[in-house]
Amino acid sequence: MDVNFEETLDRVIFHELGHLCVVEVLLHNFPQYYLEQVNFNYRQDSVGEYDWEGLVDTHLDDIEVKTNWRLAIVKLIGSVAGCAFETYHFNKLMKDDNAFENCFCLFPMCHGKRDALNFFEIHQLHALAFKEIGGTYIFTELRKILLKEEQMMNLLKKLATKEKHKILKRFEDDGSPRPFFYAYTNEELDLLREEIKKHLAFEEFNKMYGKLCLEVESRLLEINKL
Repeated sequence: MDVNFEETLDRVIFHELGHLCVVEVLLHNFPQYYLEQVNFNYRQDSVGEYDWEGLVDTHLDDIEVKTNWRLAIVKLIGSVAGCAFETYHFNKLMKDDNAFENCFCLFPMCHGKRDALNFFEIHQLHALAFKEIGGTYIFTELRKILLKEEQMMNLLKKLATKEKHKILKRFEDDGSPRPFFYAYTNEELDLLREEIKKHLAFEEFNKMYGKLCLEVESRLLEINKL
């Protein structure tokens, strides 16, 4: 099997694990919401090339994000998390000089294109409040958290590798179809979430993530006074 094929899937899985880590924080602090789906697809992208993509989807809508200030901040930071984890992973663990800007962008080949669109949609919902809170600022703050949690990130790397082998086995067992769609069952989701919480050092991560949310909120309040 092509090395780039596997490396791309590895990158995408680690990206989505970043989103899942933040989802665990979201669901802990906003228990009225839930995780709808996690899936990994191998299909044609916007330029006609086959590539891997992932999706972590929670039950949220624009009205709730617009009316709930703190929920909007959590979602804003969460939209950056996938590229933050992916960039950390390939810079530090894989020694790959992958820049955040090459992930969190709007070009067709950007793995974080959907995330960047979500980020800018939240900006539009809170245009005045969020005008000076950019993706790079949030990435820099998230990266400080990840650098403190090297053991956690190495454990998540092992989890990503295990999930990659499971997805590739299904792909091969199905005859390497194009397109290919892998959706986690409810039982698989429960197991994956338990493993993430086990590796996440959840209480510490939740505390640091909450601190970042407060820092963003404080900055927003300061901006609004100007």
